[in-house]
Amino acid sequence: VSTIVTVTPAPRAECPLVITLDRTTNFKNIGDVLEFINQGGSPNAVVESLGESNNFLKDLTGDNVPELIINLEGMMILGCDDGRYRILLQTDSASPEAYTRIATFKDMNGDNLPEIIMQSHGVGTIPVITYHIIEWD
Repeated sequence: VSTIVTVTPAPRAECPLVITLDRTTNFKNIGDVLEFINQGGSPNAVVESLGESNNFLKDLTGDNVPELIINLEGMMILGCDDGRYRILLQTDSASPEAYTRIATFKDMNGDNLPEIIMQSHGVGTIPVITYHIIEWD
């Protein structure tokens, strides 16, 4: 007697369909961003509005859907989960070692997913620059 067990994977969550390409007002907080993209706003419009110097669209999870990495109220990574964008990672902007910028994205461990290399500036009498490597699992 043998038993064959099959498992059907859950369907991949789809992000909200982009129906709006532009935004004419500024994003004041993360709530504004989430409301905009969850109602069909373009993540590209968010990056353009906030400035491309430290805001990115990058597939960090290998699912061919880019995550939205923004520096607003601290560094945040927004990703699609169950058909909606939500915060997947957020740094504490009030921390003495708040992550201030992304230095680069690079696959450092050979798993075909880019790690995030963040640079932070400590506060105090002697300025200290620290690099943080964040791996997605």
